[in-house]
Amino acid sequence: MILKALQITDYNRVKAAKLLGEDRKVVERKIIKHNISIPAK
Repeated sequence: MILKALQITDYNRVKAAKLLGEDRKVVERKIIKHNISIPAK
């Protein structure tokens, strides 16, 4: 779900967190925990 939200929001973590109804810090911790890579722009 996190990866899909990141893709929808063009890898904007703040927007992805709002989309998921989570705090940005929670989403960032889950990104690290699940080893999700954010592509460079």
